[in-house]
Amino acid sequence: MLLDVRDLTTTFRTRRGTVRAVDRVSFSIERGTTLGFVGESGCGKSVTALSIMGLVPTPQGQIESGSIALTTKGTTRDLTALGPRSAEMRSIRGNEIAMVFQEPLSSLNPVLPVGHQISEALKLHRGLSKTEARSEVVRLLRDVGIPSPETTRRRFPHQLSGGMRQRVMIAMALSCHPSLLIADEPTTALDVTIQAQVLSIFRSIHEEREAALMFITHDLGVIARIADAVAVMYLGKVVEYAPVAELFAQPLHPYTVGLMDSVPSIAGPRKDRLLPIKGSVPEAGTVHRGCVFAERCAHVMDRCRESMPALVETAPGRTVACFLHADEAEDE
Repeated sequence: MLLDVRDLTTTFRTRRGTVRAVDRVSFSIERGTTLGFVGESGCGKSVTALSIMGLVPTPQGQIESGSIALTTKGTTRDLTALGPRSAEMRSIRGNEIAMVFQEPLSSLNPVLPVGHQISEALKLHRGLSKTEARSEVVRLLRDVGIPSPETTRRRFPHQLSGGMRQRVMIAMALSCHPSLLIADEPTTALDVTIQAQVLSIFRSIHEEREAALMFITHDLGVIARIADAVAVMYLGKVVEYAPVAELFAQPLHPYTVGLMDSVPSIAGPRKDRLLPIKGSVPEAGTVHRGCVFAERCAHVMDRCRESMPALVETAPGRTVACFLHADEAEDE
């Protein structure tokens, strides 16, 4: 097991009170596998990633409880026990765990050439000389499909297209050969052609480098193409977890079903209109006595409003937090 997250809870202090952005989330990622995280904006996907990276904004945010166990080179460390600014966490961040952020233009330094920004990590974590780092930068840019890498390394972020900037971010993340790569909505705002090229790069990383991948997106089509397993999040909780083929063949949680029904498809019977999920996502900080999805669920029952269903295993590798399936799991 490369990464094992147990009961992770990350909170933020706001004027309206404490918000649980991530609420007792558990999952694991094996080496060489891809775990997709899917859900609407604000469901806690990115905060989960920032918690793993030790980049939760402070002092407003903090990891309140839980553990994040990372096992590399035969050693297991609980990342929650390391200070986010500690030397050990800094050596892990970018070296053993790397992240491709959602918006590359705001993540890259606007006043430095992109090659310089990649070479900083190479010199810091791998101890390369200036000349060695320059050669490695060119190789990395070529590996992620950037034409004329020698010219591109001297350019500034604003001189590159969105797709090119995203490739630079991927090259930067791969520079130190991390065991785990976290991609936070890396295909957002890219056109379909560039999106396909970026996904191809991630698949190559998965196959050639055998790096584990945590892929965050709101696009179910992307998840179907890239992930081995999927965690569906809603309001900070994982409400369903399943192998990707099983999830698409038979979604169990009403929220997952709603996500599937709201996606246009050329397969199956023709729909005159898409089926949106009724209602809207509750405001952050809203206190829920029962299931977080109860107010939007077409199958809501009295007990759904009284208590939050626990994640139960319905089949090997499949879990769901829904009373519709709780009794079935108990019978098995």
